[in-house]
Amino acid sequence: MIALDLQPFGIVSNVGFQRFCNVLEPRYKLPSDRHISLKLIPDIYGCVKEKLKEELSYIKHIAFTTDIWSSSVGSNLLLSLTGHWINENFVRKKGVLSASSFVGRHTANAIQTELENTLAAWNIEKERVVTVLRDNAANVTAGLTAAGIGHQGCFIHT
Repeated sequence: MIALDLQPFGIVSNVGFQRFCNVLEPRYKLPSDRHISLKLIPDIYGCVKEKLKEELSYIKHIAFTTDIWSSSVGSNLLLSLTGHWINENFVRKKGVLSASSFVGRHTANAIQTELENTLAAWNIEKERVVTVLRDNAANVTAGLTAAGIGHQGCFIHT
């Protein structure tokens, strides 16, 4: 429920939620929000990541969208990379491969390095990348060009 419905970890501390769960199964002891955030979510993430890596290993062509954006909650800057592909059953699929903290200056070199590291972590060779849809920022454009990855500007940003 927390991952699927984007509920906060603290939902398990809410009296109403605890009562609801108690009605469903009085013997069940809810895990703490700490256990959920430190154990359950990382375990689920690991399983989903491995399954997605396996699926992507069979994909011959993949496109990406990327953006650098700031969190509304703090001063964190994030670089996201989302893959888009069609599987062997001709079903359109997508997956967020990375939404990582981006520390330091947003130079073309730093962007190139981060994107190349993300592709490597997912075992995706540059030759399989059809294109990357990006904003029109000069540093992102230069970073993708330096990486030797095909890219195009977003129509909305243009």
